[in-house]
Amino acid sequence: MEEVKRALEPWISYSRDVMIKNMEFLLKSYRDVINSCYDLLNDVINIESWIMPSKNKSEGERMNMFTKYLMYPMLVHVVYPNLNFLYIAILLGAIPQAFYTLRTALEALVVALYADSKDELKGLEWFEKIEHKSVRNATVSGIKDHLLKILTRVFGDKEGEEWLNYILDLYQAISAWVHPVARIRFDKKEEIVAGILRAIMITTAERGIPPVYGIVIPMEYNSEDLDDLKHLNEIIKHTRLALTSIAYVWSIDKDITDKEALKKHLEELSKAVPSS
Repeated sequence: MEEVKRALEPWISYSRDVMIKNMEFLLKSYRDVINSCYDLLNDVINIESWIMPSKNKSEGERMNMFTKYLMYPMLVHVVYPNLNFLYIAILLGAIPQAFYTLRTALEALVVALYADSKDELKGLEWFEKIEHKSVRNATVSGIKDHLLKILTRVFGDKEGEEWLNYILDLYQAISAWVHPVARIRFDKKEEIVAGILRAIMITTAERGIPPVYGIVIPMEYNSEDLDDLKHLNEIIKHTRLALTSIAYVWSIDKDITDKEALKKHLEELSKAVPSS
């Protein structure tokens, strides 16, 4: 045990030093991405409070909602912990891992919305839903037809389809930073070759050095990494809108604590980050 501890101590010390230096760099050169992380995590905290079962319900009815709906454990045990790691990933210079946390959060809410609205699963408790074949095999793109039905029921045909495309395009854009090689179409105009290796190749060709995440992680940022950090910041903003829209759609037919606050927040984000 002592040998392992001694072997890890230099790496732990190095990681701590990198995080401190990266924090100083971001506070000086690009504080926006840190602020966006805070805003996103605060959104999740607020959403958790807004979608709690209405206080008008009896204790038994409230407990029934907690055991029935997958959205609750997804928010508390998947989305919130992963988005807490978003800060850490950014401070370590681990930009692909930061995108991975966003992807996990988005996928978690999409699957929860799917499971909690699927007719054949409505009689099941959440821990039974996650064992159901349709949920175990669910992918964001694979359940798009079902999502479209839910979204159009809430927003209407045209706007519902726009929201679906927005969520799917965002998921693809985030996934491009998770896979070594990928293709994305987030701008809705042309397909773009992407993936971690592709990003490293392009950055190296343009700037003469690889991005920090293409050398070693953890690694200190420099000015050459600002474009990637700005892109990450934009994706975080889009993720805020997507998560809020999914939570709102989920809440439509449920007696929750503050549906109006959730709706108002969605409207505010929609103005700040247009969905199309």
